[in-house]
Amino acid sequence: MNGPEEDYDSLYDIIKKYHIRFNLIYELRIKVMEEIINEVELTSLFNKISEGSRTIHFEDAMEIIYKMGYVPSKEDINEFNNMTKGCVCSLSNIKKFCNKIRSLNYSTEGLLDIFHFYDTNKTGKISKEKLKLLFTTVGSKMSVDEMDTIINELCNNDENIDYKEFLNRYFINYGFFI
Repeated sequence: MNGPEEDYDSLYDIIKKYHIRFNLIYELRIKVMEEIINEVELTSLFNKISEGSRTIHFEDAMEIIYKMGYVPSKEDINEFNNMTKGCVCSLSNIKKFCNKIRSLNYSTEGLLDIFHFYDTNKTGKISKEKLKLLFTTVGSKMSVDEMDTIINELCNNDENIDYKEFLNRYFINYGFFI
């Protein structure tokens, strides 16, 4: 015969088990919704750039990848370039590449690659406006007010920002540097 404490433990275990299952189902639903949203956003960006064509230029594909918040390494970019022969990319190519790098961690080298992509003169600097645009439109977007505060705290009065120095200052609280 079970005592009241044993029944309580059993009931608690059952509730705990179902609570865990509920949380797993909930997390899975969120993950699926995020994947659907990413798929729609990627397709929308591709359609906007391609203007009805089935392919876009490699540089445009990289712009989509960065706008989606992915930070591929130089090796990943070179591999993607070789896969597409550096010319044109289909939506399918871009989706495969994004799926490949989705699981990779963001790295400071990857962040530098984004800045290099937008630093067309290869000076190591970008304008404050371009920096603000990147952080308010790419990946986990920040608000304009947040970026104004960060720029005021971390940057000097120059119009252009040394992005390596900026990232070092930005990540100082997180314990990793470039």
